[in-house]
Amino acid sequence: MSMENSDDNFTESPIKQKKPEKTVKNGDCEKEYLDELVDLHRRLMALRERHILQQIVNLIEETGHFHITNTTFDFDLCSLDKTTVRKLQSYLEKSGTS
Repeated sequence: MSMENSDDNFTESPIKQKKPEKTVKNGDCEKEYLDELVDLHRRLMALRERHILQQIVNLIEETGHFHITNTTFDFDLCSLDKTTVRKLQSYLEKSGTS
């Protein structure tokens, strides 16, 4: 019978999690976050310090979200989790790139 109770809990959870107000707020957050990613991209493209670039490559390699060609190390900022993005931002702040 405890199994049935836990099933009931699972049935109720999705209903409790649906909050339309949050969706609207997330739209605003997504725009702000996208702006942050655009700024981060600009700063990454301007970066010339090899040791910071190497730190960034090492961090991105840990995520597995990258592609290497003969001449480039490519990754999609949008595919990275926010913790990784925050680390990238902190590396750039240490380098003084703004």
